[in-house]
Amino acid sequence: TALYVDRAIGFDSANAQVYHQGAILLSKAGLLKPARSKLFAGWEIAPRDPIFPYSLGLLAAESGNLNEAIGYLEEAVALEPEFYRAWYNLSLAYSRTNQMEKAQRAMRRAQGGAGAD
Repeated sequence: TALYVDRAIGFDSANAQVYHQGAILLSKAGLLKPARSKLFAGWEIAPRDPIFPYSLGLLAAESGNLNEAIGYLEEAVALEPEFYRAWYNLSLAYSRTNQMEKAQRAMRRAQGGAGAD
């Protein structure tokens, strides 16, 4: 899988989404470190694209690094305040770290409501 991802990136290495798609494939294959590396590479190309910190947050949460996940997810919603999936996952991470007030505010944002600030 990693070899095919690297080949695909080689065809379009200036396209940040190729790195993201490659990271998804690597993650599904259980190759979390290489997936993380591809996400960072894509984020360098597209630093304002919230999908990269969002996906890094999901990988961190999957690995049990909830504080790291929170940091990345907070970055994603800072870049895109209406990124409802990021707000939802941020709510879950807050909840799992017993930050219940923050979890409730993030869930309201995830549901399209105001009140996270």
